[in-house]
This record gives sequence, structure tokens and C-alpha cells, in this order.
Amino acid sequence: MQNVQSYDLVLIASTWRAAHFFKLDGFDFVFCTIPKNANRTIKRFLLDAVGIPHANISDSDLQEFCSDGIGIDRFSVEDRISLLTTLPILTIIRDPYERIASAFSDRVVRIEREEFNRSMFEQVHGSGAGADPGISFREFVGYLSTHPEDDQIDHHWRPQAAFFRGLDVEVIGEVRSLNKALAFLQEKYALPAEPPQDQPRLAASQWSGSLLTDVLSGDLRRQGIIPPAAALYTADLKNDIHKRYAKDFALFDRLRQQSSVQKMVR
Repeated sequence: MQNVQSYDLVLIASTWRAAHFFKLDGFDFVFCTIPKNANRTIKRFLLDAVGIPHANISDSDLQEFCSDGIGIDRFSVEDRISLLTTLPILTIIRDPYERIASAFSDRVVRIEREEFNRSMFEQVHGSGAGADPGISFREFVGYLSTHPEDDQIDHHWRPQAAFFRGLDVEVIGEVRSLNKALAFLQEKYALPAEPPQDQPRLAASQWSGSLLTDVLSGDLRRQGIIPPAAALYTADLKNDIHKRYAKDFALFDRLRQQSSVQKMVR
């Protein structure tokens, strides 16, 4: 293992980063969940696989509950390193364009509590800026483009590849085909849990034909608008996101190519 990989491995195993990795008792794999990648659904599926009841656990309490029951952070740092170097590490990824648009809509527009994003608001609009009026999607992309340090930005828009940097990870599917990916996991490891059914694709939003790129998040919230990706991206912003999340796009493109090859073989 190269030095940089060893450094990343220790960093993941010995810090808060370990909270994104899960090990089920009796099953020989580690799963890496990534924010904005259906991670709550995946965590509940993993809990089902080891028979841990969770119906009364709220989404807001789910991370702590999982850490105590199936997280690798319940082990010593030495044991975490052993798990991450001896067992397969699996994950599910998402189209980077969709993930960043979803992060903006869910964590900037929908959530009003300023403490989550105060630093970002103030960096864009100056000291004292807050959730109202907030920032536009164009400003959000500008903020992301000028903050290249992955570990210095909120984990909801941190690059997917940054969560397992330096580790050998197998991508088993994408969020759009979550049921298929979890069914693969179930079959491969004989997990006693039923994969959730894929959520039906939402009908085209009434805002999909609009361009809400420059509307401030506070104004969107007041009007009850949760903008879809189609209403946020312009060609130049797509280029900016592609540059900022180049490693994620490489992962996603590789997965799509593998899926296409498998279809041709069948």
C-alpha cells in the first residue's frame, strides 16, 4: 500500500470518517454509505439484515443508532484498519449532477436552520448573511468551485470519492437502481433482508421547464418550491460541476460502462 493510501486509511479509521462505514456481524464485507445517496434506506436495510429493530428510530437518530449497532466506529482503531484492509468494501453511488442539485434543494432550500450553512452564506454574501435570503444555485456552485478542499465542505456535497479515498472499493450500483443494487448485495452474501422497492420516478415537476438558477434559496422556500435538477442547471454550471467533481464522474461513467457491457453479454 502506498504512503498516501496508508495516510488516508488511518485518517478514515481514526476520525469521524469512520461513521460512514458499517460492518454486519456474521457477514464478511464493509459498506460505505454516502450522504445524499439513499443512505437512510441503505442503513435500514442493513439493520434488517442482522435483525435489529428500527421502526421506532427517527431518521434524525438513525446515524447514532447505526453507529452503536453496526458501525465500524464501535471497534478500536486497530480493528477498523483491519476490517478496511481485509474485507471487501462496497458502496452505491449517484449521478453527480443529481446529487448536487438534490443537496441544494434539500439542505439549502428546504432546511431553514442557519447553523448548517452559516459559514457558506457569509462567504458568499458577507458577514451576517443567513438562510433568508440565502443563496442561489449559481452561487452555490460558485462556492463549491472555489473550495477545492474536500474535507472542508459539508458532507452532503463532499465528493463521493472523498469518503473512501485511498481504499479499494467496489461500486455495486447507483441510486436510481437501488433495489437492484441491494438485491445483488442480498444474493451475494445471503442476507436475510428484503431489498426495498425502488421509489417510482417522480413525474416531471411543474418547475422543470423553468430556470430557477438565480433565484435565492430563501425566496424558493417562501414560495414552496423545491427545485428539480432540470430547473437549476445551465450548460456553464454543468461544466463547473463536472470539473469540481471529476473523480465522481469518472466513477459514475465507469459504472455505467460496466452495466452496458453486462447487458450486451446477456
